[in-house]
Amino acid sequence: MATVITSIGSKSTTGDPVNGQMTMISNTGSGTPWTGTLVVGSAPTANVGDMVFFDNVYYNCGGFGGGCSGPADIIYLITAVSSTTLTIKYISGGANSAPMDLKANSMGSSNAQPYVLRFYSTINTWNTGLNDSVLYTLNDIAQGELYKDSDFTINTTQSNSGGQDTGLLDARITVPSSQRHDGTAGSGVKFKLASSANCAYFNLNYNTGTASNDVRRLFEWIEYDGQSYGQAGCRRPVYLAAGGSYDYYGEVNHWILHNFELGIGSNNMNYGIQINAQYSCAHNNIIYDITTESGSAADGVKAIGMSQDNNNILICNNTVYNIQTDSSGQDGIGIALYDDHRIKCINNIVVSCADDCFSNSDGSEIDGNNNLSSDSTAPGSNSVTGASAADLFENITAGSEDLHLKDEAEALRAGADLGTGYTIGSNVFGGTTTSITTLNIDIDGRNRDSEGDDWDIGADQCEDCSEGGAVTNTAFMIFMDM
Repeated sequence: MATVITSIGSKSTTGDPVNGQMTMISNTGSGTPWTGTLVVGSAPTANVGDMVFFDNVYYNCGGFGGGCSGPADIIYLITAVSSTTLTIKYISGGANSAPMDLKANSMGSSNAQPYVLRFYSTINTWNTGLNDSVLYTLNDIAQGELYKDSDFTINTTQSNSGGQDTGLLDARITVPSSQRHDGTAGSGVKFKLASSANCAYFNLNYNTGTASNDVRRLFEWIEYDGQSYGQAGCRRPVYLAAGGSYDYYGEVNHWILHNFELGIGSNNMNYGIQINAQYSCAHNNIIYDITTESGSAADGVKAIGMSQDNNNILICNNTVYNIQTDSSGQDGIGIALYDDHRIKCINNIVVSCADDCFSNSDGSEIDGNNNLSSDSTAPGSNSVTGASAADLFENITAGSEDLHLKDEAEALRAGADLGTGYTIGSNVFGGTTTSITTLNIDIDGRNRDSEGDDWDIGADQCEDCSEGGAVTNTAFMIFMDM
């Protein structure tokens, strides 16, 4: 089992590379596919998961003046970077060649020189590549890492659904720590909906394949801005679904999801995050400014919601703000779950909704604790009701929202300590048993568990915030001459 990292970003062409042509010095390696090290003249800009790319080069040359095959584009995956040394693996194009054997012309008279590019330009090309038996073997972890070379503007569904035939263990879309947002819009990797004419959502879906193992799927650390567009009949920006006969685990965490107008037709609800699969988890996300599209006949919108009853669902440490509707006849709900003893809702902030902040499908109370709402619906013990968004968050000005907690916010130190994981029945959400990531990392990357924090409610842990409004009395001393 290995974790195979591949990069995703717009710097995927020779016209806009991560690093321009390098000068090769030497290489050592062997095998099929060829694996080894490439030494270049100066330390390049390169990351694990990028590709070493040879553009229209020649191979299988028979010596000076010998007949070369080609031209071809030849690709190697970078698996380690150390100064001027790149550890690489041959992936595709031409023969299974060592880099120093590749030539710039058909006469074989000079060495070709490579570029460093992103391995993929889109999530969907990464998803297609999950079935590549050169890249992956049984029980590998496929990790696509997004780079903020430029904003991703999308007009089609972004899928994490391949790899079951390869026999992958996990399929993850994440963001390197240096590229992650800081909990505010525009600070990290960002996707934007192209226009109101497009239906584009993030789809975590497991369908039956030929391999016997089950693929766990993850999307994390992504900002998705709907740009206040209607979504062309889409009912959700993020969808966790399962098909076939296999077990399923899907997870979304550390998202900033905002500015969507959702407009599916009548007798249908819309969702920010729609859960339609068991063993699913949504944690440490920020969701705000979600509404129904003008003129839509939809029943309404839910920021996080289940579209059918499933078991083993955990919704924790999310922050939800300003869930509205276009019509008074529609429902604008923050978190809506089905009644089930294996569904838990813990440490969530939901404020400023057109209707109930928290809602259960059968009208009973959601199973959970330590939640916070601006109305009376926050479920469970140790929960807070009647809170004000203005008193909770740093900034609620439209277009400039900053939903980090502020001094004296009622969410401070009011959360339940979930450690690194939470058990529902025999299933652990967090740690390594069921889920892919732990629950203790907040929207800024702070590790609540290792820092020994008293947990706040919501996605943000604010250790610099002061609690309460207590006034410290000042003592006065008067000295008198006698």
